[in-house]
Amino acid sequence: MSALRPAPALVAEVTRGPAAESRHTGHAVVVDDAGHILWSTGDPNHPTFPRSALKPLQALAGMARGTDRQFGFTAREIAVTCASHAAEPRHREAVASILARIGATEDDLYCGPHPVPHEPSRDLLIREGRSPTRIYSNCSGKHSGMLALARVLGAPLTGYWEGDHPVQREIQRVLAAACDTDPAALTWGIDGCGVPTYLLSLRELALGFARLGKPDRLQASDRDAAVRITTAMNAEPEMVRGEGGFDSVLMRALPGVTASKGGAEGCHAISLLGRGIGLAIKVEDGSARALAPVALALLRRFDALPAVLPPGLEALTSPRVLNTRGAIVGEVRVVGC
Repeated sequence: MSALRPAPALVAEVTRGPAAESRHTGHAVVVDDAGHILWSTGDPNHPTFPRSALKPLQALAGMARGTDRQFGFTAREIAVTCASHAAEPRHREAVASILARIGATEDDLYCGPHPVPHEPSRDLLIREGRSPTRIYSNCSGKHSGMLALARVLGAPLTGYWEGDHPVQREIQRVLAAACDTDPAALTWGIDGCGVPTYLLSLRELALGFARLGKPDRLQASDRDAAVRITTAMNAEPEMVRGEGGFDSVLMRALPGVTASKGGAEGCHAISLLGRGIGLAIKVEDGSARALAPVALALLRRFDALPAVLPPGLEALTSPRVLNTRGAIVGEVRVVGC
C-alpha cells in the first residue's frame, strides 16, 4: 500500500452553544457489489480492523456450511451469532440454546466476560454476589457460531481462535469471496474477545456488506446463507445489539431495508438489502458517538430512508448533548456526508 494516502476527512463536530467544541475525522466509503466506489470521503482504502462489524461475515462461514440447518437454529439464534449483544436474558438464552444444540458448554467459549450493559441483569448479578461469566460476553453469540462450525467440520472445539484452525480458514475463504481480499496477503490482529479480527481496507469491508445484501456474485452456498443471515437479523433486530442499540433501532424501524453492524473503535458497516450497496465508516479517534448520525446521513444520500423518519431514528440524526440537568446544550452534527 502506498504511503501517500488521502487524509482523514471531517465527518462530524460536537457543538456546545454557538461553537464546535470537538471534531471527529475519519473515512467513509459506499460501494456496489462489483466493488465500484459510489461515494467516499477521506481514504476509501484506509486499512481497518472491522472488529465486531465483521460478525455477519464471520457468521456467514458457518451458515454456508449449513450449521443452522444441521442444528435447527431459529432466527433468534442465527441473529445472535452476528451480535454484539447486551447480555439481556433473551441473548444469553439464545447462546445457551446454541451450545446445547451442538453439544458444547459455556466452558468451550474462548471469550472472556464483558461488563454487563443490561442494567437489570447487571444488578441481579450484584445482588446475588456473582460475577458475569463467558456467556455474558457481547461476543458469546459469535463464539457459539464458531463452535457450531467446528462441529460441522469435524474439527476440534479447542483452538478455534487460532488463525490456522479450520474455523478461521473458512472465515478467511468467505472474506476472499465476499470482500475480494487476497487470502495470501490477509493479516489479522486479535480482537477483544480473543479471536482474529482481519485487517481489511474500508472498501473491502463495504464490498463484503454489499454482497451480503445482494449475494448474486457469491457461490450458491454462500448466497443462500447470506439471505438467511440478513433475514434473521431483520426478523430479530433486538438480538443483534439490544434495546436502544443503533443496529437494533435501525433494523426495527426500517425492516428489510438494511443489515447493520457496528464495531469497536469507531467502525460501522451497513448493507442496503437487495440493492448491492454497502457502506463502511471508520472514525479516526475510535469514538462511536459520530457513527449513527454519519450512517444515517449516508443512508439518506442513497435514498434508503423515508422522508419522515420514525422518532427513534430522527433523534439519532443529530444526537443532543445534555448537561446534568437534562437540558440540551449542544448536538453531534454531521459534516461533509
